[in-house]
Amino acid sequence: MSKEAQSDTQSSKTGGIVQLVTRGREFLNEAVAELRRVYWPTRKETVAFTWVVIIVVGFVALYLGVVDYVISLGMRLVF
Repeated sequence: MSKEAQSDTQSSKTGGIVQLVTRGREFLNEAVAELRRVYWPTRKETVAFTWVVIIVVGFVALYLGVVDYVISLGMRLVF
């Protein structure tokens, strides 16, 4: 490989790395800007929503348990 070809290859690699770093920095700056616009709930809201989730999960678990029990009773009667 000639010295000119090596120089061109080295130059293009360096340019690619610089472009990659520039694009990465731009992405991080945009991500930080987006996070500043996010609505962050207060501690009180977070606790309230957590309780809502726990209660809903409990009701769904209870419902699925009852459905499973009824189906298992039906299966015992059939078989």
